[in-house]
Amino acid sequence: MLMNRRSFLSYGVAGAAALLLRGTPLAAADLPQATPRLRLSSWLKHVKGDLPEQLAWVEKMGFESIELRGQWETMAPVWKAALKNSKLVPSAMDWSSMGHIVAGSAADREKSLDSLKRAIDVAGDLNTPNVIIVPPRLNKGLDLPSAEKSVAIMRDTFASLAPRAAAAGTCLAIEPVNRVLVNCINTMGEAAALCREIGQPGVGIVFDFQQIMREEPDLDRAMQNGGAFVRQIHLSSRRGHLPGYAAEDREKYLQGFRGLKRIGYGGICSFECGSPNSYMEKVGESMTFLRNIWGEV
Repeated sequence: MLMNRRSFLSYGVAGAAALLLRGTPLAAADLPQATPRLRLSSWLKHVKGDLPEQLAWVEKMGFESIELRGQWETMAPVWKAALKNSKLVPSAMDWSSMGHIVAGSAADREKSLDSLKRAIDVAGDLNTPNVIIVPPRLNKGLDLPSAEKSVAIMRDTFASLAPRAAAAGTCLAIEPVNRVLVNCINTMGEAAALCREIGQPGVGIVFDFQQIMREEPDLDRAMQNGGAFVRQIHLSSRRGHLPGYAAEDREKYLQGFRGLKRIGYGGICSFECGSPNSYMEKVGESMTFLRNIWGEV
């Protein structure tokens, strides 16, 4: 693995070295006691204006990166041109669900696999450290196989593409999602087990606060279960709102940020939450809430 800017953005030196050399999450006693600063990223979904206006607002708010979403195949050159005039860098690029690769027709599987390969190449061209991938969704009308078979297909797919991702300077980042929405990979432990089986540096995990809150009672322990495989953080309340406005947010973010510091995470924490009417108005207060929590743990 190349320890370049892209690698550092998501791993931190300690985490990247651990994943490369050991291929497994660190035990709690071995975790580096680093205290990196909180590095915040924004998505653009609820930011008004054209792309240059969106980037200007995000930068003005104090974010240092953006998460790329939408029609990435057509938007890639637009993003690349706009980011040349910005201090912002990409934190991740959202790809899609594994549904058609796991359960689609032969033609759909081939089409989706080709799309994922192109997404890896685009991420490399844009200096994007992570390509976010979600397990097969239950609401897509597909006849999904068992969870075990789904995981086996995902394992084989990621294993075959991990060298391509590593060569591009990016990572296939698997996002555990609650069991109401997907048929497998619901917890950090399950995602880490998959990464451990693959045993290659081009595969990692997204820790999504909203999803993990729905599946695991202790976010500190969940983060430790992910260990050195954790590559990206999604910030949200349990109901998809901005962090800091729900009664449980304080305790849950104390747990999660404690775990982040425990594993020495030096990467990006990206907002994936809010509504069109609240995001731009309230995200500043949410950023303050998160920074205060970060300072407490």
